[in-house]
Amino acid sequence: MVFVPEATKGFSVPVRFNLHIIIFLLIAAALLIFTRPLVIKKLKIGKTKTNVDDLINRTALVTKSISKFSPGEIKVNGQIWTAISENNDLEQGTECTVVEIVGVKAIVKK
Repeated sequence: MVFVPEATKGFSVPVRFNLHIIIFLLIAAALLIFTRPLVIKKLKIGKTKTNVDDLINRTALVTKSISKFSPGEIKVNGQIWTAISENNDLEQGTECTVVEIVGVKAIVKK
């Protein structure tokens, strides 16, 4: 025998607790699926464009020699960058081209 309080006698519907959990999970999943694109658009989550992208394919001057096992430095647009050579060693004073930027290092080639 199930005890039902006097105030809820007319409104009591026997529903299992497992059904509540299933309904909650379905509603939560539906809300997540349908509201995620709106939240991403509103918060503008994704790649932020910076001026670093402008350095790619620019000519740079090697200011500290770059070897296979140790990074060097380059000067591009008046800024000094730590650089790694893409394929070969570069001596100080050599001109090179910036291929890509990874973190705070420039990947260069002759």
